[in-house]
Amino acid sequence: VELPAEPLWAEVDQSATIFVSVELRPDTTYSVEVDAELRDVFGQTLSGNRQGSFKIGSFAPMANLDFSGTVLEAEGPHTLPARFRNVESARLVLRQYSLEELLRWQFVERGLLWGGVGSDLASMAGSVGKVIRPGTAPNTERTMPLDLDPAFRGAKRGFVAVQLIRPVVPVEYTSGID
Repeated sequence: VELPAEPLWAEVDQSATIFVSVELRPDTTYSVEVDAELRDVFGQTLSGNRQGSFKIGSFAPMANLDFSGTVLEAEGPHTLPARFRNVESARLVLRQYSLEELLRWQFVERGLLWGGVGSDLASMAGSVGKVIRPGTAPNTERTMPLDLDPAFRGAKRGFVAVQLIRPVVPVEYTSGID
């Protein structure tokens, strides 16, 4: 690793910080050694080599829908891509909306369609859900298509709300919606 010419100096505690830009791998322990020949601004060296180590943990769990509102062709496949990492399962919840429901929501209620982030779409009448098991190795990301047809209930077109929820990991992470 090449050291920068000027480290970040903190007058308060008389310390120098060096930021190293390298891609670190999950679940890996790294060793660092500072050579005794390293000199400070006054030409002083260390009394010997300094060594240390640190460990990078696993990637955070993730279940993401790879879209931000989209139009699907009536005759085409009704699928959306989803990305998974470090989750054994996630819950896919779908609900079809009529044009009347959308117009009422937009112009009368002026609220969030089903309560917004953190709300449970599954608690609404007419929603359908299923458990997705991506089956990936630890720290490996997988993209897979999610079938929206169950929400259409045989229709070829309509409006569908989609929610993908992964289990919450206690203590480390606070939300099951990425």
